[in-house]
Amino acid sequence: MGNICDPYCSCSCEDQKVFRDCRQCFQECFNCDGCQQFTSCDYRLMNPCLIREVSNKDLMQILKEFDYQGEIDDQWYGEIQLLEHKIQKELICLKIIETSNEQEFEQIQQSFVRRLKLNNENIVRLRYIISKSVDTFCSVLFKSYLFFDFIITDLEKEIKHRQKKDIYFTEEEIWNLVYGIINGMRYFSSISLPHSCLRTKHIYVSQTGQYKVADPGLFNYETSYDIVFNNREAKNKGILLSPALIYGLERNIENPIHDQVKSDVFCAGMIILEAASLKNSSKCLDFYNYQIMEDLIENRLNNVKEKYHDSLYYLVKEMININELQRPDFQTLFEKNTRNLRFKQHIVNNLQAHFAAASNDNLSDSVSVLNQSFISNKGGKKQNINNNFNNNFNNNIVVSKPFDNNVSIIDNTNNILPNFGVSNQQNFDNNNNFGIGLGLGQYSMPVPLMSMNNNFLSGLDYVGSTMNNTKIPREKVIETYNNGSKYEGEVKNGLRDGKGKYYYNNGGYYEGQWKDGQMNGQGTLYFPDGQTAYDGQWRNDKFQGYGVLYNNTIINSNQYFDCKNFNNLGDFWTKYEGDFKQDQKDGFGTLYLSNGEKYVGGFKSNKIQGQGTFYTMNGQVIKGSWTNNIKVI
Repeated sequence: MGNICDPYCSCSCEDQKVFRDCRQCFQECFNCDGCQQFTSCDYRLMNPCLIREVSNKDLMQILKEFDYQGEIDDQWYGEIQLLEHKIQKELICLKIIETSNEQEFEQIQQSFVRRLKLNNENIVRLRYIISKSVDTFCSVLFKSYLFFDFIITDLEKEIKHRQKKDIYFTEEEIWNLVYGIINGMRYFSSISLPHSCLRTKHIYVSQTGQYKVADPGLFNYETSYDIVFNNREAKNKGILLSPALIYGLERNIENPIHDQVKSDVFCAGMIILEAASLKNSSKCLDFYNYQIMEDLIENRLNNVKEKYHDSLYYLVKEMININELQRPDFQTLFEKNTRNLRFKQHIVNNLQAHFAAASNDNLSDSVSVLNQSFISNKGGKKQNINNNFNNNFNNNIVVSKPFDNNVSIIDNTNNILPNFGVSNQQNFDNNNNFGIGLGLGQYSMPVPLMSMNNNFLSGLDYVGSTMNNTKIPREKVIETYNNGSKYEGEVKNGLRDGKGKYYYNNGGYYEGQWKDGQMNGQGTLYFPDGQTAYDGQWRNDKFQGYGVLYNNTIINSNQYFDCKNFNNLGDFWTKYEGDFKQDQKDGFGTLYLSNGEKYVGGFKSNKIQGQGTFYTMNGQVIKGSWTNNIKVI
């Protein structure tokens, strides 16, 4: 392997010897000190969550309760270890965060400790945390091991699948969804945590079929109103707004006064209507003309009444009442529907599942570990929690939650601090040979002290805060940084928010929209020579959505390009127009070559992928299918 690992023996002895330099693909044999068996390393245990911290007894105590399922790149969490509980068979995922900055580490702990307090079967939850500090050669590395529920899919994908197959939700399935949304949102409103960005893609489905709502801070959602307000011309497919917010749009009010809970109720009702009718509810809202298609909504309600029990019709109709004052809140909806047998059954089912898990006598001794109280170091020198550790690992923080609940989740990125959004683009052509060298340097953009600019770190302070109808106004600032970079624009809560211009120390700059300290929305990135590098949509400092990417190292050509192999393209291209995901060309787009030819079609992870059409210099049109840049049909 070439790296240092600490494997377990296949005998699973409790007192196993820690081996170093296991380099032969785990095929070497060893003698275990605990049982004296001559045995080989078990490759099934050779996963990062086990080999990194054999000396971390608290972590190992938890991991003993799980079977390792593999390492995956999850669309919500990013790179995670997937684990299955040996008894309850629940899937959870382990996310590892590393930083060498102690202050950032402590902020992470504080943020996630607050999140541990969020506890409801229909919300996405953090289960427990194990944290360590590791003495390296010349510094200290801080690690946080975060355990979250594993998500199978989201409601948006489920509805699309049902639309294609023409498979409607059954009566039981639709009431399971109704219960999940109302119960989860009832909990958020009880702790004064409005959502403000409810839509089908933000309702998640667990492996057990439960529907879960994630608090907006977990995945750093931008509020639906801000999305529409800042980009009126976009299609805004899937976005839902209450009548009060549409009224605010019409009058161009940046912070309209409205009942946030009642607005969430309206959006939740539209989501249930979409699931029951299998028709996109956002098409009933016209943000451009500031209208609500009440006739279309009524037509869909009547279809729901024909397909399901009348109680669903009246429930949804009450939730999407145009009059905010007459619209009930989530607590009222929950209490009223406890008399509904279809709704009440899911209350009983969830209680039975909860008590069955809590009373399971077969749970092994990890429960005792998970019921420990939270231990934290509140400043000053780090203290050793376990003095029996005979190495250089200090167990600083252990946060625990019993494994008797249903599941929860986290985000999809690995970095504590963001790359400033462009340096990643320099590696566009690592695999496909048509990349871009922006020449902006490999460095991170300076951030304000209180900014934790990571998808699942941004917005964590949102949890537990009391929100009201008054938003903190933005102010205009000019900030200069030690590395020579500068920011001019709007800030809110000490973070770049609104419109602003960031100057890199080599002359390049970004101008556009910001949200919570990161590039979010529409913006343009410029090369040091003033030429446009990228113009389009951003999310969390990355190209996300539609945009145009320009090449500043173009090699001109008057020769025909062989479209059978795009690996040979190199810098013989001028620009790409199309879809981006996480800084990569992904979706539908057009690639313009320097000889006047172009490719129009599918892209995946920066490569030509799927159906497409190539237009040659002499007017020939070549249609086909590509896989990993290679034409296969």
